[in-house]
Amino acid sequence: KQTSMVRVLVTGATGRTGKETCKGLQKEGFETFGLVRSLDKAKKEINASDSITFFAGDIREPNSIKESFQGIDCVVILTSSLVQMKVSETGERSFSFEEGSYPEQVDYHGQVNQIDAAKAANVKHIVLVSSMGISSENHPSAIRLNAMGNGNVLVWKAKAEEYLRQSGIPYTIIRPGGLNNDEGGKKELIVSQQLDSRLGGVVSRSDVADVVVEVVKNVTSSSPSLPKNITFDLVSDKDQDKASSVSEILASL
Repeated sequence: KQTSMVRVLVTGATGRTGKETCKGLQKEGFETFGLVRSLDKAKKEINASDSITFFAGDIREPNSIKESFQGIDCVVILTSSLVQMKVSETGERSFSFEEGSYPEQVDYHGQVNQIDAAKAANVKHIVLVSSMGISSENHPSAIRLNAMGNGNVLVWKAKAEEYLRQSGIPYTIIRPGGLNNDEGGKKELIVSQQLDSRLGGVVSRSDVADVVVEVVKNVTSSSPSLPKNITFDLVSDKDQDKASSVSEILASL
């Protein structure tokens, strides 16, 4: 396979989508690397870890991640801030972020640090998994997300996307709808460059990982068919069972 010479780094590799992406890339024959905060956690949680090389680093600390980008062809950015929910005795929900792990620090500065490290290492392509809703700040879904923990998560993700677009590194930005843990490969997927036209849609993390792997296969091949430097939404069609392969779905872009 031509993929065996291609080196791909997945950041946020122990997240739920990250784990699936690492396994998928490894299965396709890519030389797969993962950037994680805890090596122990990575080795425990990713079954294919024998053949995946892990680096430990903190995306908020630029010097801690530089080495992991060296010699890499394609980077998949899957890091994301995590909102924590508490439910009071009266059933009220409140949202917060850990100190130092707000969207500004993780989704913006953390991604800027990764893009800078990729540029310094002459990485050829970045696949960024972002979020649907960025283009519609007045939409109820976007207002609700931004209000969580006062994090303004979509605002900071938007700034990170723009930083990538201005970086000069060829990129693909995937904006999934709401993420769930449903089994992948069951529902037809919908992709669109008409951003936020299906705001409110959902997609399984497993399907997102499959799309990421297919994008990496395409953009690192000797004759890529995906348009360069695109941003697209990704949701599943809740009313239609899977009928097309991921590569067929992406061909519509």
